[in-house]
Amino acid sequence: MKKSISAFIAAFVAPILGFLSVYIPVALLKREEHLFDGVPFYGITRIIFDNLEFAPTIMLLFIAGCLLGYLGERIWWLVGILTMIAFPISAIYEMKISPTSHNLWPFEFALYGVVCIPAIVGAFIGSKIYIRMAHERKKRTKRVRHD
Repeated sequence: MKKSISAFIAAFVAPILGFLSVYIPVALLKREEHLFDGVPFYGITRIIFDNLEFAPTIMLLFIAGCLLGYLGERIWWLVGILTMIAFPISAIYEMKISPTSHNLWPFEFALYGVVCIPAIVGAFIGSKIYIRMAHERKKRTKRVRHD
């Protein structure tokens, strides 16, 4: 029961961490004061992704994936994918409002998929760390009971 709650929390937190992993490098490294001026809320994700800082974003997504995979080791693949879900959802909403805004949307969605790979790999590693630590705890408790 306790593990399913942490998996639910991981799935809930994944989109937030994914968004922050892409937003923080843009906010810190692109010191343009008027980057978001006059932009509707749904357009913020587009501006963030257009100004993507690749290396720091990949590193932050990997770290977020490790943390999320540790929390939700059974659904590591899902939490890895969920890190980038805010961007396609925002693009779909923007396409509904302005049908000509995303002419190359298949390539855009493929890019979202590529960018979430570090989070998926990190989630896999985080899940393996959790499993390894749980196995070690189980071995220690067996030794304590037998002694």
